Amino acid sequence: MPALVSAANLLVVLLTCTVAAKAEYTQAALEDEILDLPGLNYAPNFRHFSGYVDIPGIRPNATKHVHYHFIESEQDPTKDPVVWWTNGGPGCSGLLALFTEMGPFKPNSEGVLVENAYRWNQVANMLFVEQPGT
Repeated sequence: MPALVSAANLLVVLLTCTVAAKAEYTQAALEDEILDLPGLNYAPNFRHFSGYVDIPGIRPNATKHVHYHFIESEQDPTKDPVVWWTNGGPGCSGLLALFTEMGPFKPNSEGVLVENAYRWNQVANMLFVEQPGT
């Protein structure tokens, strides 16, 4: 039962994060806002945030820290849908998709982040969530 409760808590927290696109950001969210990203040599026309959501672990006093990366839609973050992207798992980061598939930028051969023409945040808010360990 504790694992089910933890999963439910995570779901509530993450859904709360997705609602952030529909309201003003809290101070805690603003502390996670990315204002400078190494390798990014242009000013993006969207806001993005990265941080950790704390969830209780199965064992007493065993808090887990789940990493997220939230990227606002380029069109209308208050009206556009939220895509919750989670994949990967042990040994494979779900953030791989962020930097190689549908994220707003991709590294080029020199390691510089360039705009991804196929980025999904052109039409949706994107929430990338890592899979927590067990």
